Amino acid sequence: MAIEVDYRFPPGKDAQRQAKAIAIGQTAGTWDARFAHREEIFRSHLGEVLSVQTKSDGYSIATIRFPIANVEGDISSLLTMIFGKYSMAGG
Repeated sequence: MAIEVDYRFPPGKDAQRQAKAIAIGQTAGTWDARFAHREEIFRSHLGEVLSVQTKSDGYSIATIRFPIANVEGDISSLLTMIFGKYSMAGG
């Protein structure tokens, strides 16, 4: 089971890049060789960009799938995952 969320980006933004940043940053974040022994666990919590479509008005809609395992069964953990630190990134 998963949670799918649509994000809207204004014209001129690289929606594919932004969507990927959200999918990774709002879930497992970044990791390096120090965490290689936990890579399988990280991947199981990673968000996934399902699609990015540019509309006739120039805005883009990106659909991202988040693992339901990342939510602790309350609204605050859901909002943190889908809106969290990305909401403070601006632009």
